[in-house]
Amino acid sequence: MSVLPKAYLVLSVSILILSACGGGSSTPSNPADNTTDTSSSSSSSSSSNSSNSSSGSALSACNDGIDNDGDGYVDWQYDLGCVNANDDEISGTLAEENGFTTFDVGNDSKVIYVSSSQGNDINDGLSPATAVQSLSRGAELLRDGENDFLLLRRGDTWRGETLGRFISGKDADHPVVIASYGSQTNRPRLEIDQNFIDHNGRVRNNVAIIGLELISYPKIPSDSAYDGESGGGFRYVGEAATC
Repeated sequence: MSVLPKAYLVLSVSILILSACGGGSSTPSNPADNTTDTSSSSSSSSSSNSSNSSSGSALSACNDGIDNDGDGYVDWQYDLGCVNANDDEISGTLAEENGFTTFDVGNDSKVIYVSSSQGNDINDGLSPATAVQSLSRGAELLRDGENDFLLLRRGDTWRGETLGRFISGKDADHPVVIASYGSQTNRPRLEIDQNFIDHNGRVRNNVAIIGLELISYPKIPSDSAYDGESGGGFRYVGEAATC
């Protein structure tokens, strides 16, 4: 009798982990607004918004090739404040953004850039030119309980690295955000052999994860480290916060 390998874990990820103590305007009203897509590693959360854009020729802030708000993202395909090509790159409420969750870098936010191909962990991580290299170093530079951003360079790959227990964001309107940056169109690729985030019973709230590609490589038969057993994804279990 032949034994089929266990299912691959190939995720194109856009999810929110929100506080049990009440939400805010960032909370999606429908699970489809922030999805974990297990059907394809090439789908894009931003492209799902493209059907809302019109075919008009006038350029908007989300369709002019310029990073108008200075957050490192250009136009509706990449800027976390854009819903479609006619948007203004500024994050709004769910009603203002047609039900989609958007984010802007706050005045008091700390933005850390991580690049496996161009970074170095002796850097400060505060700009693309001074990106750190490892995910663990990037996470160390973030502040727990704040609206900070961990941006991974598009087109880069990390293998066997995780964020461990990670941290919490400030509140539902100001989560800690893991997303991406750069001119590449390929999502950051995270090849994992254990859970990418495993809070291991610690209270963790208000985490937004946008546009990453997770590959649980021990479950992929063509990978040299295939065993069909180990691997991971996200693990959020344990006691909720006391409100």
